[in-house]
Amino acid sequence: MWKQVAKSDQLEPGQPLAVEVEGQLILIVKTGQGLFAMEDSCPHQKQPLSTGKAKADKLTCRHHGIEIDMNSGKVTWAMGFLGLDDVKTFPIKQESEAIWIEV
Repeated sequence: MWKQVAKSDQLEPGQPLAVEVEGQLILIVKTGQGLFAMEDSCPHQKQPLSTGKAKADKLTCRHHGIEIDMNSGKVTWAMGFLGLDDVKTFPIKQESEAIWIEV
């Protein structure tokens, strides 16, 4: 089911925005690579990823520098932390000024 979560003018390029959808904390972000939506929880210590930085299609957690591919949710760099789970991603689209994600 698609849910409207934001307006396009709420998104600053590269700056994640935390939203709550049906009790789930999700971050949305716009970069030069497009729009992305994923769980707002780092797989290392469950810190919010929305406080991190996004560049291209990667997001870096500000707490321990873990890097996540926003297309797949896979951890691409983890500073020696082993066995980290993927981060759940969500389909996202923009229609006119509205940002929608599928949950």
